[in-house]
Order: sequence, then structure tokens, then C-alpha cells
Amino acid sequence: MTRLSPKRLPARVVKNNKKKFLRFYSRYTTVVKKRPVTSFLFALGLLLIIIIIGDLAARPKNIPAAEAQPKVVKVFSIGKAPTVTVQAQIQKDGVINIVAQTPGIVQNIAVKEGDSVSRGTNLVSLSSNYQGGNAASLSRQLAETQYNNVKETFDQQKGIIQKQRDLANANADNTDELRKISEKNRDDISSLISFNNGILDTLNANLQKLKDTNVGGANDSLILATQQQISSFSAANAQLNAQERGLSFSTNTDNPPTKLANITKDMTLAQLDIAEKALDLSKKISEIQLRLAQVNEAQMFPASPAFGVVQKVNVHVGQSVTPGTLLVVIYSQAGNVTANAKVTRLIAQSVSQIENSDLTVGDKTFSQTPTFVSTQATDGQLYSVIYQIPEEFRDAVSNLGFIKVEIPISSSLTNSVIPYIPLDSIYQTQESAYVYIVQNEKAESKKVDLGQVLGGNVEIKSGLSEGDQIILNRNVVAGDSVKIEI
Repeated sequence: MTRLSPKRLPARVVKNNKKKFLRFYSRYTTVVKKRPVTSFLFALGLLLIIIIIGDLAARPKNIPAAEAQPKVVKVFSIGKAPTVTVQAQIQKDGVINIVAQTPGIVQNIAVKEGDSVSRGTNLVSLSSNYQGGNAASLSRQLAETQYNNVKETFDQQKGIIQKQRDLANANADNTDELRKISEKNRDDISSLISFNNGILDTLNANLQKLKDTNVGGANDSLILATQQQISSFSAANAQLNAQERGLSFSTNTDNPPTKLANITKDMTLAQLDIAEKALDLSKKISEIQLRLAQVNEAQMFPASPAFGVVQKVNVHVGQSVTPGTLLVVIYSQAGNVTANAKVTRLIAQSVSQIENSDLTVGDKTFSQTPTFVSTQATDGQLYSVIYQIPEEFRDAVSNLGFIKVEIPISSSLTNSVIPYIPLDSIYQTQESAYVYIVQNEKAESKKVDLGQVLGGNVEIKSGLSEGDQIILNRNVVAGDSVKIEI
């Protein structure tokens, strides 16, 4: 009901209420004046009664206190390896990216998506210009022509070299035979000289007798004739001696003529050996040049290196490509699938060899131990932790894609089985660090001594015991009732 203001009341009502109030006020002031102390105590008591009644009216009814509910918390148990979550890159051996190895123009595409190809199947044909000219093919034809020419004339040139070698040996044999003949001639001349020397000795003796018995010039004519004979035989011996000395010089193997003949033979044979090796080398070089030209030509016609299925053709006819341009993607079931997690040196040294890592592919998680942990940096300052992806997950991962890996870590520097706990569970003040553990279903504070930080975990040097359950939630204080989340 709306409260009416005094102006809206009838004048008669207002006048009667005013008279009543004045009579009450007059009586009250008279009593107060007569008994001031009594009036004060009465007013004070009345006020106390009003306060007590108001307090009783405002006091709530007794309701039984609700029992405090324990807080549900997550815990980390000492004795379980902490994990570091990293991204691992997938390496699929079966995914083959065929790229251009030389610049060129796409002249023809021999396959399409979904085609099955075998090893050596031509995929794309490139040309040197838009008219289809191929410089690599011309170079191959030139090298092939040169090689065929060398191969066709090779046996003939080998035969010529052998004949030259035979000729050098024959000349040497002829020189030996001539030397033997000269030795016989020298022996004959020596015998003739000896014979002439005997005749000269006789003539000289006769001449002396004639001179001794020449009385009165009786032997003058005989002396002259004997002297003429001696002169003739001496001249013949002089010629024979000259011939003998020449033959002795030429037939002696220690003298230059024989040495020159031997040197000429050896030099000729050596030159022929060099010529034969040069011929062999020329044939080999021609063959290598042909193979090199064939390799260069093959770069213009990329082929599949293995059996597989064409997944994507990335070029079109007439497109200009450069080395490294992706042409075709082929997928083969052959080969391994690995995941490479790149981590710091400290993590690589602390990878646990006791517990499995958890690898997540899509919405599925499986456990696997690393097949290899590198001891040297493999990518800048990062180390590699390699995992083998099971066959059933081959098609669920993509080449060069990433999956999540939770790697359990332990310390190689202490005797503690698992000295690391999650960093988020640490409460730190200016003087100390502590954690909350579950003790008799309540949160209890424990002081700890911290070590080095490793990823999202920190080493605990002291303060915890085996089996302690460390509370990970940040909404608890000491004394709170807790319940471990299952």
C-alpha cells in the first residue's frame, strides 16, 4: 500500500493526532523533570531490550557445519621418470621427391597421379629450348661416335705398336749378328797380320844377310827388291791393323757403338709401351666421356629410382625448371619410417634408457625406446634422438611432418634413479624452495634443494624420498585435505 503524505490526510485527523502528541509530550517532560535519573535509567533499559530483541531476531538458526571436501590433485611420484615433450620430424624413406637436376623446359610428362611405376620408368622429359632441342643428347651422340671410332681402330693401333716393337727387337738382333761377323773378321785380320809379320821377319833377315855379303855392290839389286817387298808387306799390315782396331772397338760391348744400339732399342721399346698405354687410356677416357654424356643426358629424362605409385605431378608441359624444382612425388612401401627428435646436449645425455618414450600420432599414442641417441651435435647445436615408427603407423604420418614425443629423462651425473621433478610443482621464496606432497591424505610442505633446470623439469639434490607423491596443482596450501586424481 502506498504511504500517504500528511498533506493528503484530512485536516481533522491531522489536528487530532497533533493534540494527542502534545498531551503525551507534556506528560513525558513533566515526569522527566520530576524524576530525571529514573527516566534516564528507564530509557537506557528500554534501549537495551530493543537491542537484545533485534540481535535475537537477526541470529540465524543453528545449521550443522558442512564437512570440508578434499581437493582433487594431480601428483608426480618419485621413482617415475619425468618427461620432456618435444616435436619429432618424420623421415619416410618411401617418399621420393623427384627434383630437376638440370635446367630445362618440360617437353613431355609420361605419368599421372595414381600410376604405378617401376625402377627406371621415365617420368618427365626435358629439353634445352622450347623447340625440343636437347644439347645433352647431342653431346652424348658426339661422345658415342668418338668412343666407337676409338674402339673400332683400337686393335689396329695395338697391332701397329706390336709390329714396331718387333722391328726394334729385330734391329737389335741384327746389330748383334753384325757384331759377331765383325768379331770373325777381326780374328781373320789378326791371323793375316801375324802371317805378314812372319814374312816381314824373314825378309828383314834376308835383307840383313844381303847387306852383310854385298861386296862391291853385288847384292844391290837384291837388297832393293827385298826392301820393296818389306815395304809392301808393312803397308798391308798397317791397313790390317787399322781394320783390326776398328773392328775391336765396334765389337766391344763396353764401347759406345754397342751401348748406343742397346739404348736405342730400350728407348724405342719404352716409347712403344707409352704409346700402348696412351692408346688404352684414350679408349678408357672415351668410354668415361660417353658415360658422362649419358649421365648428363639422363638428367634431362628423370626416371623413377624404385617401384612405387605417383602421388603428385608438380609441373606442366612448357614449364621452365631449374635445379631443385620438384617434378614428381612417388610413394614406395619400401624403406623405414623414423622420427627424429632434436634436443639439447643435456637432454640427449639424460634420455632414460629404462622407460619408453610416448609418441603421439593423431589421436593414438604408442610407446617406443629410441633406436639411437647421437653423442655429437647433428643439427647446429642440437642432438638427435631417433625412433623407429611401427609399420601400422606408416600411412598415418607424412614425410617431414611432426609428431609429439614425451621423452623420459634421468641423470647420468648422480646416483638418484630419477632426480628431476616438474618445475611447476616448486614453490620458491627468497630463502628456500619447497614442494607439497601427499601425506595421510593431506598436503604437507617439504623443503628441497634445487639443481639444474632441464626443459620443464628441475633436478632435486635433496629433500625428497623414494615414493613421495608431489602435488602438481597450485591451489593447495599446507594442511588441505587432498585426493589424488585417478
